[in-house]
Amino acid sequence: MRPEEIEEHALRLARTAELDAVLVWSTNPAGYALTGSLREDRRMPVLDSATLGVLNAIGGLPARPTAR
Repeated sequence: MRPEEIEEHALRLARTAELDAVLVWSTNPAGYALTGSLREDRRMPVLDSATLGVLNAIGGLPARPTAR
C-alpha cells in the first residue's frame, strides 16, 4: 500500500470517529512519513508501529557502551 493510501484511510477514519490517536501499523516503515502531516492536519497523536519499535529498542540501550 502506498503512503498516500494509508494517509487517505487514516484521515477518513479520523473524520468519522472520535479518536484519541491514530496508529499506523505496518511491517514496512511507510507510515513514518505520515506521522507529521497527519498530526498537523488532525491535531492528534499519530503513531507509527515501526518507529515505536525502534524507539523502544533504543530506549533499552545503555546510555554509554560498556567495555568488555
